[in-house]
Amino acid sequence: MRLNTSSRFWSSSEPLMASTPKPLSIADRAALELGRMAMDWSVLERVVGDLIAQLTPLPDGDIKNVIVGNADIRDRLQMAKGLAFIRSFDDDWLDDVLFLLDFVDNDLRPKRNQAIHSEWFRGSRLRRRSLKTKITKPQAFMRELETEKTENVKLSELRKLNSIIKDTTFAFFPLVFYMMGEDEDLIDPLSSPTISYKQYLRWAGLGNPTKRVRAARKRQPRSSRA
Repeated sequence: MRLNTSSRFWSSSEPLMASTPKPLSIADRAALELGRMAMDWSVLERVVGDLIAQLTPLPDGDIKNVIVGNADIRDRLQMAKGLAFIRSFDDDWLDDVLFLLDFVDNDLRPKRNQAIHSEWFRGSRLRRRSLKTKITKPQAFMRELETEKTENVKLSELRKLNSIIKDTTFAFFPLVFYMMGEDEDLIDPLSSPTISYKQYLRWAGLGNPTKRVRAARKRQPRSSRA
């Protein structure tokens, strides 16, 4: 049997050597960041739901899913704030919980919504258009109606937003774990706290992730804050 070496054999649709992939356009890179944002935000929503379940407390499973799963993020945040205040078994713990919940509600949530729901334009520069009704007063005694806003956006802005969403989600973990009682002989704050939240953070070797979020919040330019 002779080996077929005809040109037709070598013209197969499958290349023998992988071609060098083309670099992604700025629009494609923005799409990847927006996709990551959507995925990371869903984790943040779940963690807020876990916080509510621990504060209530709700048994894990269908009961928790029915109650938490039918509330949007704003409802979850408000429920968590009220429940945390009612429990308030540790002042440092309560300060961190309320800060994070307010930060998500007043800062991250509007920015995430603007990024996800805006219209993005393809091109050499990254641009987005958001529709929002606003009455401005650029000149004295003159009012103007603004219904849309188009602006240039740096890819680094999306990356920074994704980074702080992840950091905020991580900051909730020790707050939830503190209530769960990882070591039954050491921690059971919902019934009879045996150590403070600061002691728990030292014991767990976690540092204080909320401090990093507070620092990131202060570093934001005033114009970028919601």
